[in-house]
Amino acid sequence: MLSKPLKAKLLYLWDKLQSSFWFVPVCIITAGIVGSILVVYADSKISYTPKGLISYVFPGSADSARSVLSTIAGAMIGVAGTIFSITLVVLTLASSQFGSRLLRNFMYDRLNQVVLGSYISTFIYCLLVLNAVEDNNHQIFYQ
Repeated sequence: MLSKPLKAKLLYLWDKLQSSFWFVPVCIITAGIVGSILVVYADSKISYTPKGLISYVFPGSADSARSVLSTIAGAMIGVAGTIFSITLVVLTLASSQFGSRLLRNFMYDRLNQVVLGSYISTFIYCLLVLNAVEDNNHQIFYQ
């Protein structure tokens, strides 16, 4: 069992860690990295050939998969950069009028952290899966 001072110190450190702006985004990014590794591993172990209407939705070539993943990755990093830069401009202008307490409220807002983490996580996920897409002897790649 933990002593009271040690438990209080651990709770204080946990609270400080959670109040950090990058704690939630790093957790989401880590989940995206683990998810991409699991999806690539599952794809290497499972052989799947689409039948019916699904075969018409996605052509199935490695070039198509690369194109879709690179488009999604580019869009996600572009949106994340735009949102982050606009938010910082707004915070800079607002903090000069209302004070630095506004920055603290922004740091504690989980929605901002989740949005930033999900965009960056999607970007990293697409890059990692894009790295795993390969064209082996003109075999069809299905994602």
